[in-house]
Amino acid sequence: MPTRPSLNIRPETFDARACYGHLRDVLEERGMGHARIGVELSAVSVRDYPLLQKELASAKLVDATGLCQRLRAVKSRSEITHLRAAAELAETGIAAVRNNIVPGVTRTRLAEVWREAVDEARGGLPLTGAWEYISVGADPWGGDAQAEAGDLIKVDVGCIVSGYTSDTGRTFVLGAPSRIQSDLYNALRAGFDAGISRLVPGNLLCDVHSVTQSTIRASGLSGYTRGHFGHGLGTGPGSEEWPFISASAEVPIEAGMVLAFECPLYVTGIGGLIIEDQVEITPNGPVSMNRLSHDLVIC
Repeated sequence: MPTRPSLNIRPETFDARACYGHLRDVLEERGMGHARIGVELSAVSVRDYPLLQKELASAKLVDATGLCQRLRAVKSRSEITHLRAAAELAETGIAAVRNNIVPGVTRTRLAEVWREAVDEARGGLPLTGAWEYISVGADPWGGDAQAEAGDLIKVDVGCIVSGYTSDTGRTFVLGAPSRIQSDLYNALRAGFDAGISRLVPGNLLCDVHSVTQSTIRASGLSGYTRGHFGHGLGTGPGSEEWPFISASAEVPIEAGMVLAFECPLYVTGIGGLIIEDQVEITPNGPVSMNRLSHDLVIC
C-alpha cells in the first residue's frame, strides 16, 4: 500500500499560487499559454488576482464575468430538474409550517418544523443544503417571537439540490387579518399577478419591474419602491444570481431561464409579507414550480 513521505508538507488550505500554476500548465499543454483567456473576475479575490496574473503572465486575461452570467442564465433540462426538485421539497416544508401555526408557537419552532419536514421528505435527493428566513409577528427582521392572534408569519425558504438553490415565499396570518394587513397584501398580490404575466420570452426584465412596481403603487402603496422583484437561480454562493428583475435590467427574457419572482414588504410594527414563486420560462410563457396558494392564508 503506498505511503506518504515522512516529511510530506501540506498547506493549511488551498494554495492559490499552486492552483494557478496547475492552470498555467494545463493551458500550456493545450497550446493556449499565450491565448486570450476569459476570467470570471467576480469569483476571484482581490488578494489572489495578482497571483493569477503572475502565473498566467504569458496569456492575456480579460473579464468574462458578464459572459459567464449569460451562459448560466439559461438552464439545461438537468439543471431545471434539480431546481424543480428543490422547489417542491422546500414547499413541502412550507406546508408543514402552515399546519403548525398556532398561538404560542415560536419562530424557532417553525424553523425546526420546516427543516424536519424537508429532512423527512427528501428521500434520495442529493440535498446539499437548506436555508430559511421565517419571521413571526410585528418584527420582520428577527427575534424569537411567539405567535399571537393577528400575527403575520412570513416564510421565505430554499433547498439546495446538487448545488442548485430554490427560493419560495409565502405569508400566513394567525386568525383574521387586520384591515391594513389585508390592504398591504392585496397591493402586493396585484403587483405579483401583473408582473408574472409579463415573464414571457422577448420581454425585458426592466419592463417587468416597471409593471410590477407601478401596479403596486396604483393599488394603494404610492411610495412603494423595490430595487428588484426577483433574480436568477442556480449554483451561486447565495440564493440570488444574475439576472435581476430590476429597473436597469435591459435583459431579454429567454426560454430556459429559471427565476424567483417576488413581491415582498417588511414593515416594523406590522410584520413581513411576501409572495414569491420559482418560475421556469418556457417558449409559451412562465410556468410556476410552486403549488401553494398565493392568498394570504388564514391559520
